[in-house]
Amino acid sequence: MELIVSHSNADMDSLAAMAAASKIYPEAKLVFADSPDPGVRDFLAHYGQWLHLTPLKDIPLHEVKKLIIVDTREARRLGDLRVLIENPEIELHVYDHHPTTYRDIVGDYNCVRQVGSTTTLLIELIQEKKLPVSPEEATLFLAGIYADTGSLSFPRTTASDLNAAAWLLEKGGDLKIVTEHLNRTLSPEQRDLLNRLLLSLQFFQIKDQNFLITKASVSYYANDASLLTQRILDLEKTQAAFSLIQMQGRIFLIARSASKTVNAAAICEEFGGGGHETAASASLKENNLEKVEEKLLLVLKNKIESSDLQQAPQPPQNQQGSQESVETLHLKDWKSVPKAIAELLKEMGKLADDEQINLFVVGGFVRDLMLGIENLDLDLVVEGDGISFAKKMAGVLKADLTIHEPFKTAVLILPDQLRIDLATARSEFYARPAALPEVASTTLKQDLTRRDFSINAMALKLNPNDFGRLIDFFGGQRDLQHGIIRVLHSSSFMDDPTRIFRAIRYEQRYGFHIESHTEKLLKEAIYSGVLSKLSRDRIRNEIILLLSEKNPIPAIQRIGKLKGLSLIHPSLRLSGNSLQILKQIPEVLAAFRETLQIQDHDIWIIYALGLFCQLTPEEIEELLMKWKFPLQDSQKISFLKSNWEKMIHELSHSVPKTPSEIFQKLEKIPSEGLVFCMAYSRNPFLKERIEQYALKFQKMKLFLSGEDLKALGVQPGPIYKEWLAKVKNEQMDGNIQTREQALEFLKKNLKASAQKKD
Repeated sequence: MELIVSHSNADMDSLAAMAAASKIYPEAKLVFADSPDPGVRDFLAHYGQWLHLTPLKDIPLHEVKKLIIVDTREARRLGDLRVLIENPEIELHVYDHHPTTYRDIVGDYNCVRQVGSTTTLLIELIQEKKLPVSPEEATLFLAGIYADTGSLSFPRTTASDLNAAAWLLEKGGDLKIVTEHLNRTLSPEQRDLLNRLLLSLQFFQIKDQNFLITKASVSYYANDASLLTQRILDLEKTQAAFSLIQMQGRIFLIARSASKTVNAAAICEEFGGGGHETAASASLKENNLEKVEEKLLLVLKNKIESSDLQQAPQPPQNQQGSQESVETLHLKDWKSVPKAIAELLKEMGKLADDEQINLFVVGGFVRDLMLGIENLDLDLVVEGDGISFAKKMAGVLKADLTIHEPFKTAVLILPDQLRIDLATARSEFYARPAALPEVASTTLKQDLTRRDFSINAMALKLNPNDFGRLIDFFGGQRDLQHGIIRVLHSSSFMDDPTRIFRAIRYEQRYGFHIESHTEKLLKEAIYSGVLSKLSRDRIRNEIILLLSEKNPIPAIQRIGKLKGLSLIHPSLRLSGNSLQILKQIPEVLAAFRETLQIQDHDIWIIYALGLFCQLTPEEIEELLMKWKFPLQDSQKISFLKSNWEKMIHELSHSVPKTPSEIFQKLEKIPSEGLVFCMAYSRNPFLKERIEQYALKFQKMKLFLSGEDLKALGVQPGPIYKEWLAKVKNEQMDGNIQTREQALEFLKKNLKASAQKKD
């Protein structure tokens, strides 16, 4: 009998490597040493029904002649199957990608190389042997490689991993399934544990190595706790992160390293564990967190070549320069802020001092202040009871107050209609991708941690003694200087997919560029289909915001290149024709916006028409209904789509038309549609006629009014509109040029109408 096994608590790379090994050893049985990782169980339940796994209890161990071990070389990690290693009559074949240690099993056949994933080694053999691989198998193998390489982003990823992944895609591997599985949502226990870990952060420095230690004790067992440590490392951007988690009578040490100097495996080996240089863990039969933390610090001191251990008073400088800035922006630096707003912020800072709380202005206001752009969106954060402080502010400023208790936020509307958003410093956790966040009170740092991009995660303190002090934990100032859009953590787009649209808007608005890793995460989120999990209202709002940009065309092009337009409608593409139409819109708007009285909040409709013009009326109707666009706007877009081609056809011919004929055709068309038609058509007759309507006849002042009809004995009613329209048509066509002529025309026709009735 042949067995294929992996280490206890088998992960995705283990499962994939086992399945890949079964291609090479078709007679072997697949067996778990013990219960696999919850993520593996989830994958098997949804996508792994084709895999044939044999329960360990059904294996007669005395019949085993060959043991194929994947993803480990440590006998102690094989559980009850360890006894097979000690049997010299059993042939051992070993496939592993972990670093070599003194405890390693040496097999009769060894395929060992430090690549990103053990699955990669087996895929190379499958390729060499030219074995067939089904799409289902390719998807599993791809998941194993992606899981152990951080979707091909971890430093230990090699060219071999990339080549194997590319080959599996060619074989039908489904990246959508892989991405959805690897971006699993956090359970309630995991969210609670993550919150506890974040609130216990301690930062340390040994020579030039910055790292953090976080610890928590919980009464439940949280699966996949390693995911939380990786997320904290992503958030804090230190060179290494260590979590000490006490649960179910044991203390689990989880290590994640982004530095060649801090070897996670070597550190965990001191506690009886193991793993990779960048990811390792250990399980200790201990119940004293402080004692384990003390030992961990000593191990770190010995392992890292230094003798000076210092606790950092604040988050340390990371490899990319992120730390809390101590710079203060004085009022002379606030050139883009109206004086009245600056004074208002100072007044609120004084009130915060009186209440003995810290008050900050955060987000877009800070970003644009540093760019020299006016931004009156005031987003304030309180370290303390934000709702109580909002009530105090409302009284002092005589503002209308709206409170949202579940989100610990409030909105103040001042007498001059200025809006102020105020929140208690809070952290947010997402129960599932695209869900609304759950909220917990916390510190400013954790509040900034929940934000979308580094350039939006800065704050200015408003208390008098520190007024204008810049708080920048995540390198936002640096990214502003270099023109970079960067997410704060790798699950950012999965947590809130609307950030996909915002990243593109900011990139194009400011002429920045999306940082490479952020763009990779954005593309993965698009491909995963996570946008489909958003509420339709949120998607619609983001579409409108994007089309409302001062110049939305670059953002539309960017989304097109990222294959994101199909998420709005499957048939939506950015063709050369629609792009040309879009590029004409700003020119037409500049010439006719004031004349046609087009409001700022309606301009997006014109760009929507340009973007949607390639769709059929039925497809546009489907799109508008799906995303629940406002009824009035939907009716306007639908009407224009159904009528613009007919209108353009009628007005584009050289056949002479009187001004009144042109007016009657155009007065029913919304102004946004007229701008679109001029951008859509290059026909000179059409443009001339719309220009004539817009510049001359739309606002033409009539010589007569309803009072004149009343004076002539006409009873008030709908008939007034009909008679005045007749006068207007004659006036436009030049048949009436004075008030006297208008009165004469009206008297004559009223008399004729009366005689006809008699």
